[in-house]
Amino acid sequence: YRSQTDLGGVFVTKAASASQGVEITIVYASHVNDAPPALLSETQRRATSREAAMAKARFEFSSAVRALVLKSGITVEEAERLDPNLEDRVRQASSSAHTMTEFTSDDGCVVRMLLSKRKLAEDLGVRFK
Repeated sequence: YRSQTDLGGVFVTKAASASQGVEITIVYASHVNDAPPALLSETQRRATSREAAMAKARFEFSSAVRALVLKSGITVEEAERLDPNLEDRVRQASSSAHTMTEFTSDDGCVVRMLLSKRKLAEDLGVRFK
């Protein structure tokens, strides 16, 4: 199987009455199945592509989280070496992200994972810069 990831980017959105904006990171992942399409039903193709896209999106999401800098000046990845439980919390955070999937016309799958930085900090028990 092959997967392709296109990092959608980071943007901040804020309601007019809010004192602080919410940072949103979007990760897109698509999957191309190497099995001959004629041998699979549409449901099988979509299920396979969704599973692969979800796995890739979770991996990319976790990588993006691990690159974030904490108030102490170190990255989440560096902090994981000091707190072994932090790695599990990063994995759990990717599971709690709001996930949206959309199928393409060729039965590929696009996955969007959204989680505010504030919620992420709460889930991990950390403070970001």
